[in-house]
Amino acid sequence: MRRLNEVDRPRIFKFDTVKLLVITLVVVGSFSEEFTDRSDMFRSWVIFVNSFTAPLYIFLSGLFHKEFQKGQKPDLHKISYYLILGYLLKLAIFLLRRWNGEDVGLDMFGGATIEWYFFVIVMFTVPLYLLRNVHRYIIL
Repeated sequence: MRRLNEVDRPRIFKFDTVKLLVITLVVVGSFSEEFTDRSDMFRSWVIFVNSFTAPLYIFLSGLFHKEFQKGQKPDLHKISYYLILGYLLKLAIFLLRRWNGEDVGLDMFGGATIEWYFFVIVMFTVPLYLLRNVHRYIIL
């Protein structure tokens, strides 16, 4: 359902294209990680891709993040959605790795697989709400 104070704006397809490119590079880079121990070229490729894709994707997500206005509370549904999705993905990765025969433990508060993105979004959203009344130049 649309909120009453939302204004219809045209979609900027350039950003969609850049996000698609970044997501594709992340997927290709993730698959390339399997070959880093056998090839210096793949190792260099993974380092190159990981050096800019995550920061660029977080930057693009931040461009479309709605600012908190006075009296507006954070969207708890979105925060809980990202937390639940992150933990479900963490559990799915653990189960797939166990099914694959790997001897791994379930680390609910660590790890560096793809679910980190969901936790980072929460870690940026909560401080944004807490710092909503602080002037931007003080934060920068």
